Amino acid sequence: MVFIKIPRQSPNYFMSTQSDPVSVQKSTISSEVNGTVLQGLLLEVTSDIDSNLSLIFSEQKIIWEPACSRSNLPSIFFYCFYVILFWYLVQAAFVEHSDTRETLYESIIGGSVWPVFVTGVITFVMAAVGDTIVIWRCFTIWGGSLRVIFLPALFHLGQVGTLQITIFWLADYSNTNSILFKVVDLTVIILRCAEHFDPTYSQGVLVDNLIAAQSFMTSATTLTATILIAYRIYSASKENVFGSTRKRLSKIMEVLVESAAVYSLAAVAQAVALVIPETYSNEIVVDLASAYTSILFIFISGVAPTILVARIAILEYTNEDTVIGVSVPLSGLHFNKEQEASLSTDSDWGSRETLHSLV
Repeated sequence: MVFIKIPRQSPNYFMSTQSDPVSVQKSTISSEVNGTVLQGLLLEVTSDIDSNLSLIFSEQKIIWEPACSRSNLPSIFFYCFYVILFWYLVQAAFVEHSDTRETLYESIIGGSVWPVFVTGVITFVMAAVGDTIVIWRCFTIWGGSLRVIFLPALFHLGQVGTLQITIFWLADYSNTNSILFKVVDLTVIILRCAEHFDPTYSQGVLVDNLIAAQSFMTSATTLTATILIAYRIYSASKENVFGSTRKRLSKIMEVLVESAAVYSLAAVAQAVALVIPETYSNEIVVDLASAYTSILFIFISGVAPTILVARIAILEYTNEDTVIGVSVPLSGLHFNKEQEASLSTDSDWGSRETLHSLV
């Protein structure tokens, strides 16, 4: 699992010698097996998306600029790494600890602690990459205005801050505060975190809440940046832009809103599943919700940037033939002050510039 499975019924639960109910054990083992199968299917979907897009682009001679493809590589790479790690942990648990149901269950919830931290960092990195890209798009389309991106950047910094709090708190640097003012080696942090990643009841609740806060922050970042981009496109399209160009800009807004909505809903669902108080009566439901929402969020974080760029690239190609030879005596759509003052006889220039600034 990506997140820590911590029973939160009471602090005294950790002192109990009684094992979890059989229903809880079966549910946990089943979720691991089903999660592995689901991860394999989603990885196949990711591969099919990439291969089909490459085939479509090659057949229709759509140019996918290198800069566009490079911006999506980190998300795909980390998603593949996450799936491999997930599969390895489940495989190791079944091969080495499947003598009885109890031993298998204990190996799943009480195995090595380093994968929990690593997968948590992967989740953050994938969300951070997506948020950075959408903030950059917002910054570009608003002509480099720092004032406009202040709010989404603030949410993004809050997301980074929650990760840093989690890292340094888990690393237990209480006696070495001076290291915070130095360049900290990431490897040292990971090792220290792994050494101290044996959370108590209250610590587990805090870690879950911090991870949920990161999910809420990434959702807020994506929503605010997307709203700003959509508003900029909408307001600009109302000024001397008609015909196919306006329809094209409306399609761009539709693509952006759909992509942001899916990503944000996945992030919020993951966060809600983490902050729901867990009791004996709802333990199975909460654990399953946390497991599957995290799997879906990781998948969406990995493929959403690729799908967004591909849809915009295809949109540009499908509209290319319709605008050739069209000349409308209107100013083009440009997203900075210097360009707004210039006139263009190509009514599609502004929407084309919008497309490239978004990918």
